[in-house]
Amino acid sequence: MKLEKFVKKSISNVPLYVSGKTIEEIASIYGIEVDNIIRLASNENPLGPSPAALEAAEEALKVSHLYPDPEAKDLCSALKEYMNINSEIVVGNGSDDVLEQIVKIFVEYGNSALIAVPTFSYYSILVKMYGGIPYNIPLKKGKNSFSFDVNSILNSVESKTKLIFICSPNNPTGNSISESELE
Repeated sequence: MKLEKFVKKSISNVPLYVSGKTIEEIASIYGIEVDNIIRLASNENPLGPSPAALEAAEEALKVSHLYPDPEAKDLCSALKEYMNINSEIVVGNGSDDVLEQIVKIFVEYGNSALIAVPTFSYYSILVKMYGGIPYNIPLKKGKNSFSFDVNSILNSVESKTKLIFICSPNNPTGNSISESELE
């Protein structure tokens, strides 16, 4: 039996996320020693984890047999205090999880999302998975190379637009959107 016929239509034609090559693949292709490769595009820290993070992980392992607070109240409170904000904070199992929750909440079949491109390809994949239509809004070219085209983004909003993805600082360009542009 072919399982493909049971797959939701909204994801049947969604391309898989393709991450960058592994360090080993890069070393093999280019003849570079593994120790001389840093994968910045994958947000890998070439310095490794901080000693404080390792210590915190070791401490957390002591209670890893217990089911965690699903709302992560202590973490949210600590983050609010650290950042000196009173807003809602959402935590998840990594940014992919948080992004998926956002798309799952807001995007229904036929809705659209605007995506400033080039950027992280997962935004488009998620929108398609939940039946939405991603619209790519190119970053500016020329003098203002790769800056966000706020006017094009705003002019592209329509009644079915549910989300606007603006990655700041953007991956792969590194450009950020200013607070005034965002407002």
